[in-house]
Amino acid sequence: MMTIAPRMVGDYPFNTDDATALVSLLDGKIGENLKRMMLDFYPETISQLFSDPEKSRLEALAGYANLQRALRQIQLDESIFSTVQNKYGSVIYANLSFSLKSLETLITPLLMSVTQPTSIEYELSDEQLDELTEQLRSFVLNSQDFPDATRLKETGNQDLLSELVMAFNIGLFIVLVFLVINLAKSKHELSDVQISEIETLLRDWSQEVLAQLTLFGPVKPQDVHTISLVGIDADEEDVELADSFSGYVDEE
Repeated sequence: MMTIAPRMVGDYPFNTDDATALVSLLDGKIGENLKRMMLDFYPETISQLFSDPEKSRLEALAGYANLQRALRQIQLDESIFSTVQNKYGSVIYANLSFSLKSLETLITPLLMSVTQPTSIEYELSDEQLDELTEQLRSFVLNSQDFPDATRLKETGNQDLLSELVMAFNIGLFIVLVFLVINLAKSKHELSDVQISEIETLLRDWSQEVLAQLTLFGPVKPQDVHTISLVGIDADEEDVELADSFSGYVDEE
């Protein structure tokens, strides 16, 4: 399992009453707006990842647990799915259902991956950190549709950047799903063009994130001059820890 990417996905605002924020994401290309919103969020996240990796891990742990709880609540809220089907059509309804199932598939291994600390050794200067952040931004903005983290990994010398892109992709997919959920909860009106784009985004991004995580494979240690990543294989204790933490969150 990856070591950096799961720790990059923090506690996103799964629900919002800020209608203005939602509408701003619908103005123009929705997919590009989501990318730019995430990119604005990431410099601080990347900085914390290397300055305080344990804090990043704990935030990711809380974020995934909250996500798991939110997914369970959504599945019990029939009004959301009724609104989606009646206002936005059967295609968005089907694609949203598939996307939610995809998130459910991802959440347990992601939660397990951050239940215990992973040894991360790094030697990155502020200049290197700024360069890495800019490389991420450039790669994402120059990517058509969904960024392909596996393409970076195949080059051989960009394992760290590919992990950051993979983390970005996971977060991007999560935010898309909850954008649609929030639109349904607020019964927001969508144009035919917006409905068509959301249909495509839900279909393509869910398939892409699952495919990329499947193809990503284990992370190889980086050169000692940059960063060394050491993964931990999940065992029975990890599974029990993840289950117990999830149960604790559900009880709150």
